[in-house]
Amino acid sequence: MLLCLLFVALTVVAGAEKCGTGPRRVFIDLGANWCNTLRLYEDLVDKETTLPDAPWEIFAFEASPLIAPYADRFVAWLNGERQAKPALCLPASGSSTHLRKYAEAYGCGAHRSKNDVNKCMFEKLDPVLSRLAPEPRLNNSLLINERLNSTRCAIRGTAATAARYTFLPVAAGAAPGFLDFYNLPRQLIRGGSVALESNKKEIKTLNQINFWNSHAPVLRVRVVDVASWLGMTFRKEDYVMLKIDVEGSEFSIFEKLIKSGWLSLIDLLVIEAHPSGFRGTMFNGADALIREIRQRQPALHIIMEGAASSGESYVGIDSHSWPLPRHKLRERVDACSSADLAWIDVVNGTMSHHLR
Repeated sequence: MLLCLLFVALTVVAGAEKCGTGPRRVFIDLGANWCNTLRLYEDLVDKETTLPDAPWEIFAFEASPLIAPYADRFVAWLNGERQAKPALCLPASGSSTHLRKYAEAYGCGAHRSKNDVNKCMFEKLDPVLSRLAPEPRLNNSLLINERLNSTRCAIRGTAATAARYTFLPVAAGAAPGFLDFYNLPRQLIRGGSVALESNKKEIKTLNQINFWNSHAPVLRVRVVDVASWLGMTFRKEDYVMLKIDVEGSEFSIFEKLIKSGWLSLIDLLVIEAHPSGFRGTMFNGADALIREIRQRQPALHIIMEGAASSGESYVGIDSHSWPLPRHKLRERVDACSSADLAWIDVVNGTMSHHLR
């Protein structure tokens, strides 16, 4: 039934006569987190390269129901549908390394060890983290199908036309369905949601890393078959940049992309390959995944997150998402300390003014 819904959603496009017809420029962000990689295409795509004379279209997938409300508003702001950027009273970080860059402003001195910095930051931010909550309207199949449906329609214009962003509050996978996710708020500022398919030992390790001794919230999330979606939505003449950081789901996704032949649709791949999640797939680990991709698609441009033994790497965030200068960050921390909110959805007002 779910597969049928996906196919129906991708077959009929309302107002198709308004769609562009030429090649597309596409950035797919699988694992958008706090929207700190949504503009990565601006940093990594060589502007001198011959690309379709078309607007950028960005499709952001994020599984965490606790992040989705902020991401939905952030994308609306990028699209010019909101006057003010939604204010975030949390570091928009996706790793412990990134979180560490905020430490001094919170009085958690970056000279401490990684574990000590994390523990200090968790304690400082717990009052805000505890207020994160899902919005039921976003975990809705009708809304998700409508947004998936819209991805079939290329926007008209040229490279000078404003980019269009689409937020999809779903998990990325190789088959449609639902997954239960470990959604400990502390994990969301140093990593991301992790499917409870992970073994108990891994969940126990995550709890230890997050200094957490009780049960984590469990939230059920819709999973979209992104391999089939990509293959059914884009064409060889499109320019497709794919960034993927999906906590181990990359193995099953790439297995399907390889076996289907859809891997050839990707022009630039930005990837974090994880040490777990490969069991039951054709790969025996992260290195094997990258080797297989290179062997199957030698011309594919691959950029790895973090230090790489060979090839290019990136730091895991886009250039818009670096922490503010120290004094500005300190001002934000002070402003947020009295707000007691994880993000402030104010179009005009004191908090919005101070937190831009």
